[in-house]
Amino acid sequence: MNIPLGLIIVFSSFLRLFKLTAGSLGYNEAYLALLTQNYGWKEMFARLSIDSPPPLYYIVLKFWGGIFGSGVGSLRSLSVIFGALTIWVGYLFARELLASNADESKPLSFLTGLLLAVNPWLIWSSMQVGNVAFGTFLGLLASYLLIKALRENELRAWLAYVLSLIACLFTHYFFLVVFLAHLGFSGYYILRQKKDWRYPAGSFVLSFLIILPWLLKTFRQFELTNNDFVFMLPFLIVLLSFLLLKISGSRTKKTIIVILIFANLFSYAFYAVGLDAKNNPGMAGATEYINERAGDTDKIFLSTEFLYPGFVYYNGTGIQPKLISETKALNLLISPEYITLENEILKNTQTEINDNVWLVWTREQNQTKPNVPGTWTVVEEIEFGGIAITYYLVK
Repeated sequence: MNIPLGLIIVFSSFLRLFKLTAGSLGYNEAYLALLTQNYGWKEMFARLSIDSPPPLYYIVLKFWGGIFGSGVGSLRSLSVIFGALTIWVGYLFARELLASNADESKPLSFLTGLLLAVNPWLIWSSMQVGNVAFGTFLGLLASYLLIKALRENELRAWLAYVLSLIACLFTHYFFLVVFLAHLGFSGYYILRQKKDWRYPAGSFVLSFLIILPWLLKTFRQFELTNNDFVFMLPFLIVLLSFLLLKISGSRTKKTIIVILIFANLFSYAFYAVGLDAKNNPGMAGATEYINERAGDTDKIFLSTEFLYPGFVYYNGTGIQPKLISETKALNLLISPEYITLENEILKNTQTEINDNVWLVWTREQNQTKPNVPGTWTVVEEIEFGGIAITYYLVK
């Protein structure tokens, strides 16, 4: 690794580590934390089998949490590492694309690494518990190894590609699209360059056969959303870098690049300012407030299942929260197939006189404060950046 690239990675790691633990875990983050850290392997896979998502990230996160702990900083730091590795692999990928032209490959790879380092969306995904940073790294790695394997056409290079491709396919559904793109590109390259087709064909067939049993099981769950196309972002950055370097006029080119970099950094700064844990503590602050005040016999209700993972993650009261819910359409953490409904769902908010009740609710996700029995008298109400707590005394 050369010195300029190393400095870029160090700088990008600083951006990702800055305020890493400032914000509360979001719904998806807390869901992943509970699913991978609160349950054993058998229970985790039993819950995953309900929707059968690609399991690799869950496995990696469980190992990581088992070694380094399940704290916010520990779990999010896994994404920071893969975010930094994405810059390195992006540099290698861009360099490999123009390996035959050293005069163009060096500036392209350097600019690609720089733009990957300051892109606000990639920084954000590297500060979250989730498979985006992990999958982005694997997608670039597989693409780099494909270009390398096509050029070298050696068994060792193709085996490395197969392993990376399988890892992608077991990380996110989107990489089925990448699989098809790699297949089409490889076929075009082999025909155009008149290369031996046996190693490439064997590699794609082997990858497909390994992933086929899982595909047959989960085909009905296959669905892509607009958010999934974030995995394409690094490739678009490579393309943007290539187009920027084709601009005629050195001053114009440098001016546009500098403006683009500062625009990215400004967007990141705007996001970082919003991570104000003091004024916007979210679920961490709300749960801490209850932890410090709730008695052993108090009752805690949550207005929606979207609050459940975060509250349970931060809950230190020892009190089992209950959901005010009229539906069984619950997520994997509170599935009625694995946890009895009466433990976590309360269709009738039964309380007794002099009970102390904490209701946690939110205005996010188009939610409103739920209706409660008329015998509940409001004692206090306080908000923590979108998460509200109403404290009642039952009369």
